[in-house]
Amino acid sequence: MWNTIQNFVTDYFVPIISFIGTVVGLALAFSPWLRNKLKPGPGRGQTRTAAAIVYRGNEVLMVKRRGRGEPLKWYFPSGHVKGGEAPAIRALQEVRDETGIECRHEKDLGERSHPDTGVYMYYFACSYSSGKAANLDPKENESVAWVPAKEAAQRIETDVFEPVREFLQEVANG
Repeated sequence: MWNTIQNFVTDYFVPIISFIGTVVGLALAFSPWLRNKLKPGPGRGQTRTAAAIVYRGNEVLMVKRRGRGEPLKWYFPSGHVKGGEAPAIRALQEVRDETGIECRHEKDLGERSHPDTGVYMYYFACSYSSGKAANLDPKENESVAWVPAKEAAQRIETDVFEPVREFLQEVANG
């Protein structure tokens, strides 16, 4: 009896499970739509924030946040995403509202649940279009500055997302 069950599992069940795993793996590898549906997203009720890494030459735009007992000081312009709002649009609006800089969304750098703050973050690489950097939100920020990309990661006091770190290196290298 035991041999019959063992033979059935070995002959039929294991190959079927292996086949299903292969099909799912291929589907994930070749289907952006399916990858998108299965990727983790923000948890229910989790705060969502969109950050823009705006570059101009080998510099990036940064804001120095006012101290409110949170770990962030220098960071990229960012803002809370509300309801069904598109995160990339929120990031562009925050850049304009906080700094007066107009920029263009170039590419998505990724998203994650921030390990230090618990906020669900969206990161966008944006190219400078026009404007003079100014602190247009003195209630939230102490200052605004163009910072050499090679120094940006050191100014951030929390964990820097690896795709952001890689993008900063690209900008620094020209």
